[in-house]
Amino acid sequence: MSCAPEIAALAARYCNMLERKGILPLQQDGGSQSLEHAHWMLRELQNPSVVRSHTKQHRWIGFCQAVLCQNDVTTVAVEREHTRTVLNGL
Repeated sequence: MSCAPEIAALAARYCNMLERKGILPLQQDGGSQSLEHAHWMLRELQNPSVVRSHTKQHRWIGFCQAVLCQNDVTTVAVEREHTRTVLNGL
């Protein structure tokens, strides 16, 4: 199944945050918690040729949110307010 519209919108938002900081997407082995790897994951979520379950999409977006918060790109409080209506009921 293709990426849920809500997840695609969040992925695009987070990619924009990373691009403004000059962070380039880079796949890294071992579940890296780097901003570059998170950016790669967000780009992959937006890739229409890759099929992922909704469960996996939610795991990936949650992981990326954690990496962004860990590296002070955004905060839990900001994301809670932003995603409250976006992810409500999913």
